Amino acid sequence: MRRRGFIRTASVLIAAAFLSSCAGPARETVKSFSQVGSDKAVLVGRIVLDPPLEKDDQVLTAWGSDSYRNKVYVLTGYHWKEYEEEPGMDAYSGRIEAVFGKTFFVKTSTRSFYVLLGVFFTEISGDGGMKKAYLPGGFKVSVTEDDKAVYIGTIQYSRDEFMHVTGVKVVDDYEAAKAQFEKKFGSKHKLRKALAVPVES
Repeated sequence: MRRRGFIRTASVLIAAAFLSSCAGPARETVKSFSQVGSDKAVLVGRIVLDPPLEKDDQVLTAWGSDSYRNKVYVLTGYHWKEYEEEPGMDAYSGRIEAVFGKTFFVKTSTRSFYVLLGVFFTEISGDGGMKKAYLPGGFKVSVTEDDKAVYIGTIQYSRDEFMHVTGVKVVDDYEAAKAQFEKKFGSKHKLRKALAVPVES
C-alpha cells in the first residue's frame, strides 16, 4: 500500500468495534474556541476527490450505513510510516473524520504530524459485504506551540473511472478557508497558513 500508489478497493471484514465507534477517538470537531483549550489549536483543511463520488460508487445498504457516504477517515501520526498491510484499529486513533469537499475544523495538539493514509468505504451491505478504498498519504503538517489555528490546504486526489488515483496535490484555498473560519469563529485568532508538504522519500 504505497503512498504514491492508487486507490485500491479491497474486500475486508470490518471489525464490529470500528462500526460502533470503538476504534479510538477521532480529532474533535470544533464549533467554538471555548472547546480548544490553551494547549490546543484548530486545524482547518479539506480533502477533495476529483471527480467526486457518485451515489453508485458507494454501495451502502446496511442499516445505518448511509452515515459513511462521502466520509473519509484520514489516519495521522507523529512519526512517518507507510502501511504495507491493512491498518489495525489502533491506527484510527487521532484520525480526522472529513466529508469529501467540505472544510473541516478539528482540534489538534500544537505538535507537527503526518498524514499517513486516507480510508473510505465503498461497500457496507446488509449481507455483511464490506469494502474499503485507500488514498495515499505522505504529507507533513507543521504546527507550532504558538498556533491557535492552522490551515493545511486542500489535499486533492484526481481519479479515473476505475478508482485509480492519477494525481495528488495540495491546493491553496486560504482566502476561502479564512472567510469560513472568521464567519465561524470571528477574527480574534489568526488562521496561519501552513500547507501540508510531501514527505521526502
